Amino acid sequence: MLSEVSANGGSTGARATALQHSLSKGECYTALVLARNILTPLNRLSKELQSTSCTVTKSLELVRVTQEHLQAQRDDANTLTRSAIEQAKLIFRVEEVAMPRKKRPPARKTGPAEPHHPSSPEEYIRVEYIKALDAANSQLCSRFQKQDNQHVAQLESLLLSPPDRTRTIATIKSSPWAGDLDEEKLHDDLLAFRRLGEYSTLDEAVALAERWKASSSLFSEVMTLLRLLVTVPASSAASERSFSALRRLKTWLRGTMGQRRLNAVAVCHVHQAATRKVPDVNIAREYAVLNPGRRSTFGAF
Repeated sequence: MLSEVSANGGSTGARATALQHSLSKGECYTALVLARNILTPLNRLSKELQSTSCTVTKSLELVRVTQEHLQAQRDDANTLTRSAIEQAKLIFRVEEVAMPRKKRPPARKTGPAEPHHPSSPEEYIRVEYIKALDAANSQLCSRFQKQDNQHVAQLESLLLSPPDRTRTIATIKSSPWAGDLDEEKLHDDLLAFRRLGEYSTLDEAVALAERWKASSSLFSEVMTLLRLLVTVPASSAASERSFSALRRLKTWLRGTMGQRRLNAVAVCHVHQAATRKVPDVNIAREYAVLNPGRRSTFGAF
């Protein structure tokens, strides 16, 4: 495709030629192979975190596993870098992968010392690879190793672990939701809720509470706890997707519709699977009978 665009000439053809030249270099292929090693586990993590069934505890566990995977790559950086370079040499039939031009840093930063330059392409690529791994790991830590996540994980642990009065009281008093939950009553309600059935995950606990919804007064504090756990943003990616979609939609829709309709469009966009299940005839009928003008124009369905 790039060859065809390049043959057309002009500014677009020149850019296509330059891009094709860059992609044909061994160092570009090496960088793409190593980038794939980093992005593959991060992409899997992103998909799992956006699952509707992902809880805070599960997300923290997934992040831990991903960090261990990245650390294993860092420990084996020499082998992975060498393997990627050998693949590039074999594919592009070159003796050595090229290095970028050496740059001398400002003297105010290095002083009188001689600046360090990698002695080989393998050393340069390995250093850059390790820097990318460290950046990914650092970003995961800054996003997930927060006190708020720990508070939510502790609340979830109260629900899924055998009830313990001392731990329940200490956890609730130290959490941001101390005013929303009665720790003494919560312990008693957890004991009662445990007798209703077995559960090992938050989804199973929610399903059990739904089955006994008519008797929810017997474990009202557990119901409050469940509402907190399933509505915090970290437990439901749907709310985050709603805001993301809304930013994209309102750039061109906001000027032609009101806020109420815009909100409805955003919700339909996020929950497309549920929207598609609504029969088209039902939608058309509701639209047509909304006022006399539409009824006279479209008639009845």
